[in-house]
Amino acid sequence: MRDERKTGRLSVDAIVTGIRFSFHPSSFIPHPFLSGLGIGCAPGHPETTLGSSIMTRTCVLFNDKSGSAHLGEAVRELLREDPGIIFHIADESTNAQSLRDWIVTERFTRVIVAGGDGSVHRAVNWLQGLPVTFGVLPLGTGNDLCRSLGMPLDPLAAVPLLQNARKRDIDLIEVDGDFKGFLVNAATGGFSGRVAEETSGDRKGTFGPLAYLLGVAGPMVERRSYRLALRFDEGPMETIMALNIVIANGRTAAGGVMAAPGADLEDGLMDVVIVRNAEALDVSVILARLMAGDYLTDENVFLRRCRRLEVSCLNPVPFSMDGDQITGKRFVFRAKHRALRVFVGPEYHGPARRLRWAQHLGRGVFKGLAGVLHACRRIPRLFQGRDRLPSQEQGFSIQNQKNAVSGW
Repeated sequence: MRDERKTGRLSVDAIVTGIRFSFHPSSFIPHPFLSGLGIGCAPGHPETTLGSSIMTRTCVLFNDKSGSAHLGEAVRELLREDPGIIFHIADESTNAQSLRDWIVTERFTRVIVAGGDGSVHRAVNWLQGLPVTFGVLPLGTGNDLCRSLGMPLDPLAAVPLLQNARKRDIDLIEVDGDFKGFLVNAATGGFSGRVAEETSGDRKGTFGPLAYLLGVAGPMVERRSYRLALRFDEGPMETIMALNIVIANGRTAAGGVMAAPGADLEDGLMDVVIVRNAEALDVSVILARLMAGDYLTDENVFLRRCRRLEVSCLNPVPFSMDGDQITGKRFVFRAKHRALRVFVGPEYHGPARRLRWAQHLGRGVFKGLAGVLHACRRIPRLFQGRDRLPSQEQGFSIQNQKNAVSGW
């Protein structure tokens, strides 16, 4: 890596068009590490705007192996217009403690990270607890956290927006059990965990977000189910034969799929969505409704909100945790209210992101397909006199109210 030394007291235009900031004399010390998201920890002030005279130190962390890394050089060229920005590039072999020590020694107050959701996950677990504010430049395949933060999915468009970015304190999910660490966006397990395993890095590099759809084929054929034991908050242990489970802080997973449409990054709650084990036709209806954006209305899908969730299973369950694959038999998830400080975009907490005409068309097609499949599912049941769900597991019901924090 090139070694550059910057000395003196400088006043520079940051991030292309104009955040004015100053910093004390320092050196650029090359240090390798994998980039991750934009997140920091400084709770207490729910919303502020990036000021023009605040003394700051800014570091941009790049992951050259992310799904949209081919845009990385264009982003660098844009950022190089500001001589006060320091870049770092590395891989997964980064030493977390060395990285933390370097961030503290160099007194960085802002970390802008260019990478995908997996990079986000690693960065949070490396840097959680440091008094820095993070920003996201979406260079991954899915960029799901970036969607929830209201940032543009075009990294070149996201760069200039950082000049007026607001700061927000968002929730964090702490995980214990067979994995110990933190989540920012979502953990998806069972069916979706196996889809993540099928969606290799090479496939994502070739097909982009479409790779997630291609990864459905294998798990769909097998449709493996898991007998999950679940405890919500301080309630009793409950069991269900589940095909899939989502523990969500953000709204989307797998490249924009609305896995938890009502999730709120600041409500102090996790959205838990469970898909009951079902027949092939039922699963097809669920998948079509998922792609149409309204699968929570399906009779085999249950929504629950809680602050603490314990999940256990006799057999190992594959999970995708912010894009990283984890397999285990027991996990405990706890919502940490407004524990991370981030920069957010103009669409944060605003109206839903406007869909392009192709997305509207795609959702319309899937909605129509879901209707046809649903009709095919109901007709045989009407003739057989079983147009109701089995009595088994009737205790599970859809809870859409925000105050539904305990009980099903």
